[in-house]
Amino acid sequence: MLVEKHVKTAFHNESDFTAYLIDSLESGPLSMNRTQWESCFPNAKSPTGIECINEWAVDTNQASCGAWAAYAQGGDLGRGEQYERMSRIMELQIAKGGVRLAAFLNAVLDKKCGRMDYRSSRSNSNDFRSSRQLD
Repeated sequence: MLVEKHVKTAFHNESDFTAYLIDSLESGPLSMNRTQWESCFPNAKSPTGIECINEWAVDTNQASCGAWAAYAQGGDLGRGEQYERMSRIMELQIAKGGVRLAAFLNAVLDKKCGRMDYRSSRSNSNDFRSSRQLD
């Protein structure tokens, strides 16, 4: 699988790949795109709801069509220029998907549970509290 090969050849392990993506999203080259990815596109009917998911699906489909065109013509995804191109597209799509999933879950959970407050310690399950409990 492309993801597994990319992680093994470009990074030491999955944790390094994850850290690379997080760093890219927080302060690296992908940080400028986060706000756009978290929201619907300008032509979406509504800033929330199913319209966002449809817009995201169209965006992903367009990226996929462009990425697979060379493969459909007999290209080899496992090496060379096509592999490098696919790896960059894959990293971008994983980052977009992560940001969009997080935004969607935040919106859903905020409606169900109230705004969450994350405390510094990750090991204690009591560190996640609803803002209603903290007031």
